[in-house]
Amino acid sequence: MQLKSKLITLIFISIYSLTFSNEDEKIKEYDHFKYLPILGDYVRKDLNQELPYPFGISYMGNFSKSNIYAKDIKIKNRDMKGISGETNLNTSINGIMLDFYPLPFLNLYGFVADVHIEGDVKAEIKTNISNKTYTGTGYYNDDGIGYGYGANFIVGYNNLFLSLNTSYIINDMDQIEEDKTILMFNPRLIYRSTKYNFEMWIGAVFLKINEEVKGTMSTNYLGDVNYSMILDSQESMPIVGVRKELFDKSVEVLADAMYTSDFYGINIRLGYRF
Repeated sequence: MQLKSKLITLIFISIYSLTFSNEDEKIKEYDHFKYLPILGDYVRKDLNQELPYPFGISYMGNFSKSNIYAKDIKIKNRDMKGISGETNLNTSINGIMLDFYPLPFLNLYGFVADVHIEGDVKAEIKTNISNKTYTGTGYYNDDGIGYGYGANFIVGYNNLFLSLNTSYIINDMDQIEEDKTILMFNPRLIYRSTKYNFEMWIGAVFLKINEEVKGTMSTNYLGDVNYSMILDSQESMPIVGVRKELFDKSVEVLADAMYTSDFYGINIRLGYRF
């Protein structure tokens, strides 16, 4: 936890220093894809708002830790009653994202990424036989490919903006027959400094997680047993972040962080716009 806090602080300090290192730079005349996005000239000239370049390709990284309780648990392929379970999972995602602004207020994107998940699994079975309680612990380790798509809707006035980012994520993991899916909604209140090509925001993230984990766990009475757990949870959490455009808006750096008692993570993105 201490290491992740230091990492988040370092990211914010680095981007902050970049933000105020170009105070004297003037915004050049727009010469990228003159007719894109549609209505772009109207927003730039009549509304006096700067826009990102319409196309982008980015490295994206996501690193999170979650504590999720199990909905359905099977041991030796049998449904178990009177059993509770939970997982403590570490997830790392590294991938590539493509995005496009067809309109000034709409950003569409798609991505593909390498996914690695690992962590501890715990289960407890309460029975009426001899008043025994069966406990088990195991380890989960899996790799796969994640991909998905989404849209970001943006409206604003002067330096304040509201956005709603929605995305659908599919993870095809090696050890799981069915794909793991995540539905995400991310509303934000954004402040933008046109002079420094810099944004900062606060908001919230709402996640609907549906995933299965399975493997082998050691129990106190049954020895080593095969298990599977269906993890079905809905998380909501606050989020804060920053975005900075560099080199005449051709490079963008983005970082945000989210935290609850059962979930915390950071997102990092480094992109080229054209």
